[in-house]
Amino acid sequence: MATHQEGVADYYNRNTRRFLRLGRGGAQLAIHRPVWAPGVRGARQAALYINRRIEEHIAAVDAREILDLGCGVGGSMIDLAATRDGRFAGVTISHEQKQIGDEIILKRGFQNRIRIFEGDFSDPGVFRLFRNQQIIYAVESLVHLPEKSDITGFIADSLAPGGRFIICDDMLTRAEEVLAEREKSVLADFRRCWHAPGIRPAAGWINAFTKAGLESLSAEDFTPWLKIFRPRDMAAALVAPFLRSSSSPWAENIVGGSALQYMLMRGMTQYRFLVFRKP
Repeated sequence: MATHQEGVADYYNRNTRRFLRLGRGGAQLAIHRPVWAPGVRGARQAALYINRRIEEHIAAVDAREILDLGCGVGGSMIDLAATRDGRFAGVTISHEQKQIGDEIILKRGFQNRIRIFEGDFSDPGVFRLFRNQQIIYAVESLVHLPEKSDITGFIADSLAPGGRFIICDDMLTRAEEVLAEREKSVLADFRRCWHAPGIRPAAGWINAFTKAGLESLSAEDFTPWLKIFRPRDMAAALVAPFLRSSSSPWAENIVGGSALQYMLMRGMTQYRFLVFRKP
């Protein structure tokens, strides 16, 4: 496993339990961000909103084979399996996440329908394990891909005809070449501290998956429905400059998170939900 992937694995090995304990969606096993869309009532619904949107596409194709790329502890799969039939497989690069997830899946009684695999989904060999998937989704995980990595063709090949691929992630709104120096510095902090060199514009993903043979079905922007720069975010922004040289998990999370808040506020990034279909 390459150095970058080792860093991603270490980041989640060291942070996952804290994310679940202190994160806004920890009670729902959601490491991704809550989305306060119209009609959402309460923190639980916000934490599960992305799952509900994925569920719409599972229902649309009556999916029985579902793959989660970057599944964390399996929270989305556990939530979806509670209301949808089918078999769920998830890939995580973190052995800590797999261990936690396996324990929860066994406790919830889903061990015959949900399996977590430890692996690096930037490795094309991983996709040989998963053929004819009707739904593949990736929530806040493709940003962790190495900068030059291209797995679009492997995802397209793994989808069954009529199957759908869903990305929900942070995406740049402008080419990096036109960013101001301060903006480039903040982006570098985000990439380094959150181990996220793979962040790119939505247009880049759409073009890449179109070239891989998929059709773009929709491209939504969830950014207006995020709660950003809350009091604790502002407090983190005040201390982040003093933590930039630290490599502790806590410091990385503070600096990277503050960088993301800045990018969202400045319109440098959006939190997008893209859906593709295999003809």
